[in-house]
Amino acid sequence: MTKKLPITLPFNFGGLEGRLSSFKNANFVILSVPYDLTASYGSGMRNGPLAIIEASTHMELYDEELRANTYEAGIHILPLLESTTLGPEEMIHRVHEASQYILKEKKIPVMLGGEHSITLGMVNALKKKYPNLSVLQFDAHADMRDSYQDNPFNHACVARRISKVCPLVQVGIRSLSAEEAKFLSQKSGKTQKPKSKITVSPPIMPQTCILALRLRRFAIN
Repeated sequence: MTKKLPITLPFNFGGLEGRLSSFKNANFVILSVPYDLTASYGSGMRNGPLAIIEASTHMELYDEELRANTYEAGIHILPLLESTTLGPEEMIHRVHEASQYILKEKKIPVMLGGEHSITLGMVNALKKKYPNLSVLQFDAHADMRDSYQDNPFNHACVARRISKVCPLVQVGIRSLSAEEAKFLSQKSGKTQKPKSKITVSPPIMPQTCILALRLRRFAIN
């Protein structure tokens, strides 16, 4: 009888065994994007995907809110998406193609970044499959600049680009430029200012606004 070796958990999300982490059986597929080329204050976001995956192997897998072993839906991790120095627009394109592949395989995509700019690639792919898509953004900064450091696809512009694709709700915004404030004031959507700022661009369903208000306490320090 062969003795089982005392090895650590598999290096995947949650440390799941083969059946639950295989691409074929998984309902959820994680796209890891270690990219932070346009970071303007501090870099290191490229280390995010591996750090999150490593930490996930130390968490409890039981979901106490749903009272279920949600991991049994299956979670597969694709190899790290290769970064490029050609600029954020090219990286966004790569994310878009990878996201389309996941959706084509009828899986639910989950992206780990990485800086904000890559979000646009996933949003563009999801919009094609879900025409009524809307985005809920938790952030301290508006990221509504039309261009930053001579590039409209900089991380500081991602919300502006997404607002051209689908409805966008921002929760937790506490810092924005004069340019961004002017842009938001000219949008047909309305800006609400409770204890925290919530900007809506363009108009969305009231139910989404209510959800954002309920969730904001988790986004504000």
